[in-house]
Amino acid sequence: ECIMTTLSRQRRDTSEVYFPTENYFNINKQFTDDLIRSAESAPRQRIRMCVHSNDDAEVHQMFIVHPGGAYVRPHKHNKKHESLLVLEGSADYLLFSEAGKLEDRVELSDIQSGSSFFQITPAGFYHSLIIKTRWLVFIEVTNGPFIRGESTFSPWSPEEGDIANVAEFLSKYTLTKQ
Repeated sequence: ECIMTTLSRQRRDTSEVYFPTENYFNINKQFTDDLIRSAESAPRQRIRMCVHSNDDAEVHQMFIVHPGGAYVRPHKHNKKHESLLVLEGSADYLLFSEAGKLEDRVELSDIQSGSSFFQITPAGFYHSLIIKTRWLVFIEVTNGPFIRGESTFSPWSPEEGDIANVAEFLSKYTLTKQ
C-alpha cells in the first residue's frame, strides 16, 4: 500500500508531521520512497511520520525525511537523550560545546556504506546535521512526552529564516570531498 494512502489516513498535526491512527503497521522500502515523494511537495520539503500515537507517549519514534542542504539549527534537549539511525542518504552529525565550538563531526550513512549509521546523544549537548545527499531518511527515537520549549536552540546560531546567515553557517560546516 502506498504511503500517500496511508498518510491520508493518519492524523495530520502540521503539513510536515503525521501520527498513525492504526495500532500496528509495517514499514518497507516503498514506505520510505513514498515519504520522500511526500516531502517533495511539503513547504520545507520535510516530513516526520511519527510511529507513536501522540505527543504524550513515553517513547517517540519517528521516520524523518530532510532534503539536502536543509538547515537543522543547532539545539539541545535539556532532559532527553536522542538516537538517530540512517536508513538512506548521508549526513555529518555535528556536536558543539556550549560556546559553539565544534567538538565532533560524525559521518553518518546507511548501513551498507561502511560508515557509522547510528548516533546517540545524551541530554544537554548541542547538535545539528549537515545533509550531504539529495535526501536523508532516518529514524529518530527519544523519550516523551513532547513539550514545546523543552529544547533549546543555540544562541550562537542563526534562526531558520535568516537566509544570509544560515547560508554562511552551512558553508562553514560543509566539507567538500578531498
